[in-house]
Amino acid sequence: GVRLDPVVEVESAAAALDLAVRGVGDTIASVDLIGVLGLEGRVAHVPLEPPLVERYALITRRGTTPSAATAALVAIVEEQLALELEP
Repeated sequence: GVRLDPVVEVESAAAALDLAVRGVGDTIASVDLIGVLGLEGRVAHVPLEPPLVERYALITRRGTTPSAATAALVAIVEEQLALELEP
């Protein structure tokens, strides 16, 4: 294995990608974020093996029901995730 000793750490993925664009750092980021920030062609990327999988959850206060807007957002996210899983 390789030991990583970061010299600088940033909280923002966009800031980390900016450092990579400038050639002063490397980062792990979502390929989708590279597209959203318009950085295709300015940074190189390689897939991680095994892939890094992120789990998300809707967090609410115990005993409450999500608002109609939150329920609609969850439905949209679930629909988009289902589309990504289609063969």
